[in-house]
Order: sequence, then structure tokens, then C-alpha cells
Amino acid sequence: MLLWLELFVGGAMLPTLSGLMISSTQKNTRKIGSSVSEFVKSLLGYIPSPILYGLINHLSGGSSSRWGMIIVMGWTLLIILFLGVAYCY
Repeated sequence: MLLWLELFVGGAMLPTLSGLMISSTQKNTRKIGSSVSEFVKSLLGYIPSPILYGLINHLSGGSSSRWGMIIVMGWTLLIILFLGVAYCY
């Protein structure tokens, strides 16, 4: 249930936060900003997750270990922290 909730809330936040970031750029640089945003999102968000999951599971006990999923899902806490810091500034 919590996995579904995390995916649902993450899917709801992604377009909103992407729109906020792109709207904060100048009009003539929005195309480049959107491209760089998607590149960084893929590079730092989507690509490392399976690698990190496999590495942590391998180091912590193999296929029976749950630490890989716990760490990968725990990145959400960092996102909440960074959003809070951004809101304060």
C-alpha cells in the first residue's frame, strides 16, 4: 500500500515541480532548460536506481535482502528535505 502511495504522489509531484522549474527560467531558454532538466532527471534519478538496488542487495546478503528496496525508496526522504530547504530559501 505504501509503495502504491509513494508512486502515486511521486507521479503527481513530477509534472508540477517540472513545470515550476521550467517556468522560473527565461522565455528564450525554456527549451534548453527542459532538455537539461530531463537529462539530469534521467542521469541522477532513473539510471542509478537499478544499479544501486542491485549493488546494495549484493553487498547485504543477496536476493533475500530487503536493504536495496529500503535504500532506493528512502531517497524520497532526501527529496522532501531538499524541497523544504528550497522552500525556506
